[in-house]
Amino acid sequence: MKDCIQTETGIPVPGLNQPLKSRPYAFKAFLVMKFTALIIFCFSMQMSAATMAQRVSLNTSNTSLKEIFREVRKQTSYYFIYNSEVLEKANPVTINVKNLALEELLEKIFSTQPLVYSIEDHTIVVSAKSDLPRADRMISGLVTGKDDGLPLPGVSVRVKGKTGGVTTDRDGKYSINLPGTFQTLIFSYIGYANLEVTVGAGNTLNVQLAVENKQLEEVVVQAYGSIRKNALTNAVSTINARDLENRQMSNIATALVGAAPGIQTTTGSGQPGSGPSIRIRGFGSINGGVDPLYVVDGAPFPESGLNNLNPDDIESISVLKDASASALYGSRAANGVILITTKKGKNSPPSIDFKTTQGLNSRALSDYEKVDAFQYYPLLWESMRNSLVSKGSTLTAANDAASAGIAAALVYNPFNVDDKQVVLPDGRINPAASLLYADDLDWRKALRRTGLRSEYNLNYKGGSSKSDYYASLSYLKDEGYSVLTDFNRYNGRVNLNSQVKDWIKTGINLSASVQKTKIGNEDSGIWENPFYTDLIFAPIYPVYKHDAAGAYQLDALGNKVYDEGYTRPIAPGRNVLAETEYNDNFNEKNYISGRTYIELSFLKNFKFTTNLSLDLNNVKLNVFDNPTIGDGVTYNGRSNRTNTGSRSINLNQLLNYNRTFGRHNLDVLAGHEAYQYRYNYNFASAGGQIVSGSTELKNFANILSLTSYEDNYRIESYFGRIQYDFDGRYFASASYRTDASSRFAASNRWGKFWSVGAGWQINKEQFFKADWVDNLKLRASYGQVGSDDLGSYYLYQTFYDTGYKNGSEAGVKQSLTLGNDKIQWESNNNMDIALEFGVLKNRISGHVEYFNRYTDNLLFLVPLAISSGLTSKNENFGSLYNRGAEVQLDLVPVRNRNFKWNLGLNWTKLTNKIAKLPFEEYIDGTKKYMVGHSRYDYWLRQWYGVDPSTGSELFVAADPAAADSFKTADGTAVTTNGSNALFHYAGSAIPNFFGSISNTFTYKNFSLDIRFIYQVGGKAFDNDYESLMLNGTYGRALHVDALNRWQNPGDVTNVPRRNIGDTMYDSDRWLIDASYLYLRSANLSYALPDDFSKKLGIHNVKVFASGENLFMNSKRKGFDASQAYNGNSSYTYAPTRIISLGINVTL
Repeated sequence: MKDCIQTETGIPVPGLNQPLKSRPYAFKAFLVMKFTALIIFCFSMQMSAATMAQRVSLNTSNTSLKEIFREVRKQTSYYFIYNSEVLEKANPVTINVKNLALEELLEKIFSTQPLVYSIEDHTIVVSAKSDLPRADRMISGLVTGKDDGLPLPGVSVRVKGKTGGVTTDRDGKYSINLPGTFQTLIFSYIGYANLEVTVGAGNTLNVQLAVENKQLEEVVVQAYGSIRKNALTNAVSTINARDLENRQMSNIATALVGAAPGIQTTTGSGQPGSGPSIRIRGFGSINGGVDPLYVVDGAPFPESGLNNLNPDDIESISVLKDASASALYGSRAANGVILITTKKGKNSPPSIDFKTTQGLNSRALSDYEKVDAFQYYPLLWESMRNSLVSKGSTLTAANDAASAGIAAALVYNPFNVDDKQVVLPDGRINPAASLLYADDLDWRKALRRTGLRSEYNLNYKGGSSKSDYYASLSYLKDEGYSVLTDFNRYNGRVNLNSQVKDWIKTGINLSASVQKTKIGNEDSGIWENPFYTDLIFAPIYPVYKHDAAGAYQLDALGNKVYDEGYTRPIAPGRNVLAETEYNDNFNEKNYISGRTYIELSFLKNFKFTTNLSLDLNNVKLNVFDNPTIGDGVTYNGRSNRTNTGSRSINLNQLLNYNRTFGRHNLDVLAGHEAYQYRYNYNFASAGGQIVSGSTELKNFANILSLTSYEDNYRIESYFGRIQYDFDGRYFASASYRTDASSRFAASNRWGKFWSVGAGWQINKEQFFKADWVDNLKLRASYGQVGSDDLGSYYLYQTFYDTGYKNGSEAGVKQSLTLGNDKIQWESNNNMDIALEFGVLKNRISGHVEYFNRYTDNLLFLVPLAISSGLTSKNENFGSLYNRGAEVQLDLVPVRNRNFKWNLGLNWTKLTNKIAKLPFEEYIDGTKKYMVGHSRYDYWLRQWYGVDPSTGSELFVAADPAAADSFKTADGTAVTTNGSNALFHYAGSAIPNFFGSISNTFTYKNFSLDIRFIYQVGGKAFDNDYESLMLNGTYGRALHVDALNRWQNPGDVTNVPRRNIGDTMYDSDRWLIDASYLYLRSANLSYALPDDFSKKLGIHNVKVFASGENLFMNSKRKGFDASQAYNGNSSYTYAPTRIISLGINVTL
């Protein structure tokens, strides 16, 4: 039986490829709207003409139905699909009509035929008319793979036109009821092409499914549109909904960790609702922004708002890594672009999905190993003793004095022995000593808990050929492992799309989020910071007060009384647990988002689309410092209120021309876009709480501070793109965009950005005879993008600061930084070349890629002459580059009847160098900027070691002739004076390479996904470890490595002699290998058999267990090597381990 599709080639329409002209930025919004209205009016007239074209005139006698179809096709844009054998039964047609509507014509023609028809979009499907109703019957059969003939378990089998279905069993067999009025079965299976089969007279139907290279046919979201993956000429990585469905995330940025090569991330804070920061192909600026641009459903979106999105609403994430992929975003694309697309309905029967997860949160990172109370007292005794000896005391006298005075110096004695008997004169802890309140010395235990995580998601979706709908509701309650921290979020979304007419389509996508976050005080003062206190408090200080016998002191209500520690040598008058309980630190966010569009099709190959987006975000931050303990005591209570509001509006008009002629495919885009962002900031602070229990500002006696400001930011843009391919073998693309940004002076406002790209599908060439190669493609691109994120909206202006008085008169003072109206974009020139491959029926596939990203016009604050009266001004003067290679390798090591193993590996090598600076060198903390070095190269004192004879810390001497310098046995000039230490480049925070390893194991209805992330090389400056190794500060905790300190002449160690008050210097002693291996996520799921689900009256049931941050291994216990890109770790809210169970039900 032969199937025929009757088609005809359309008439070529010349393409429009005119360069976009720059317009003055003063181009007013109402003119843009007039321009838009005019275009819509003109296109509407075209639509009317197109609609009239669907009327047909025919005058013919005894003509075959096939000829009638051909004539109708000529006069309309409709195709006919039919079976040749069906048309043999058709009657000749005699008809005479003029300007008759197509629908009426079809009714006339088919009224005398033994045939029926249906219309789907612009296609008319013709089939035989069934005279007698057929009885229901049971169809059975076997499904095998066409490549190896093995049975395929878990294949979905359903009746076309009906919901529900069955899956094949472990032997590939199935049985399904076929209603008498239906004739077609649809077979679908992951990794294989879908198959539709018309069932014949028999009741047995065996089929074979062909392996499909879905990676090539996959549609990838790109700038202002989508494209088949095999037609890409640029670097794009995609994450789809399947990758997200079992992950436990409160911030969608978490999905990007380890997702693709070229994407570098931090592990992110453990604060509920937070996410990791993202860098794409290195670090494109020094003083400007380095974050990628986020675009949600076609409109720019702030990174800070990502936790407003419900991950369960996300359909796909596309990461645009090179200029060819991102150039259409122009002045905001220098650091890459991340496109987030939310879900919408599909042409399918209505369905309801419900998913819930319940989990536990705990700290994922191990703690630093610290000494306990029994070790701590002797170490501080030794510090005191050595200090007394260095001041001239004899060793015996110093031993006795230290034993008599150490408890007084530490103030607290948690032991059951007298203060002067805790440490004996020989330096040993008193064997009779035991702790009076051992359970109250663990601040970690007091400050932490096991948090509960509950999430509920409900969505309703469906659609037809004319419309689709998607609606969702969700609730997340995520308790942090640090006490009194949590994240609560409510989400709702409605996405509606409708094909109103054949030539007009429209839709609206509305979403809202309401959230409240209780925040851990990691950004507050150090003694309010629970993570710093947890790290630094010595293990001898209790959380609560105790009497001399060690019993808890209780208040009048019988509650334990917090210990304020007024006499402690460390943090006197502070108790972080009390302050966490008594203070407030939370924010509330309200977010509303709207997207709408109208799409008009005309002249067969043209499409005009107008998109409008609106995002409203309101944030209220409340901070209250209580009047009893902590920072609020000075003010008798203090309340801070911060209210911010942002509004962004994005309006664009897109004109697409798409045409296929012969083996040529052409896609042309021209567009205009206007973006407006407004940010309002209001802050008030008041002190002197009048009545306890209320933190509202009017309940405070004194206004401490009032301030507010507003920022406005606008961009107007014109852009275009051409994409072409020939025969699926040769591909080319070019794009251009010009932006005007309000961040620059009017004379320097417009920037021009562009890209070109090409691809060659080598394996489709006739000369290429390797049948075992499924895909071999070479692609390359080059282009320029920019960044207007230079740290301020107004760098081109000189400002005056208010708040200064001339005597009793109010006044202003000119800022010491001079504005510069010549400031312009930081530009990024990107080159990319890649080879994509797939062999052995894509059992091995991937790509190898090289990139070179050169950033010019870097912004720097350049000093001015003293005679100017000003200190500096901003100038574009500097450049750097990021070069590297990426490898993605996807393997299917095992695939048989019951078991499949997919293995994914990605690897990235990055080199970052500064190429030009406005000065010879610039030191920034532990880094120094110089030409030829990375922006993250360490500039530190060169530590030599410990003098075995004295236990002194030694540095390589900068001045070997200085009085404090001497030479060691190996001839190295060293010094004990850190001020005379030699500074040198001590390595880089940038790793040698990084990537991820993903495994997916599928056995029958079970699936296990595991993802590791890794980093090899690079160095990190371990601030926390340095804090724990201070030589001798009363009250500070110590790392267990302090036990390896120098004690006697001849000792060989890397830990110096202990002394009270010795200065600790930053040096390369504190650098550590930044290599790590983390088990980032693991998910185990089980899909219940269809037979069981049907008994429950539901379509699909899946249960799963998942984990995030399950294992973190680095070179030192307690150290997070991925905390910061610059390598400087510090006390913060460490990542959270999440272990959860969930169920997903589809009705």
